[in-house]
Amino acid sequence: MQSVRKDFIRILNRIAAEKNLPVEFSSNATLDEIRLVSELIDHEYLDGFHSENEVGIPCSAVVRGITISGREYVDQLEDEQFKRSSKGKVFAFLKYAGALLLGVIGTLATQWLAKRLGID
Repeated sequence: MQSVRKDFIRILNRIAAEKNLPVEFSSNATLDEIRLVSELIDHEYLDGFHSENEVGIPCSAVVRGITISGREYVDQLEDEQFKRSSKGKVFAFLKYAGALLLGVIGTLATQWLAKRLGID
């Protein structure tokens, strides 16, 4: 599943950065890549169309661009990928540790200030 997410991210980012649209996926692409592009078109993450052979397997696709929902989807996939990475886990830990540290410092500062002002 993780490799499919990476493939979706790669394809969506490629189309988003592409200057020469439309992009054709046929003899220059693998069947797996055509299948993934077709799936992204079917879910309206990419604007385009695909054709299938006589048994219903996608064999070519033409992409005119990435849709707004496609941009949101690639952002979501990249966020999920970052959160699962070691960098993401360290970042999450530091975020919570920092919040805890700020809470402790705030409490101590409040107690110190109350003591200095004679409010007990």
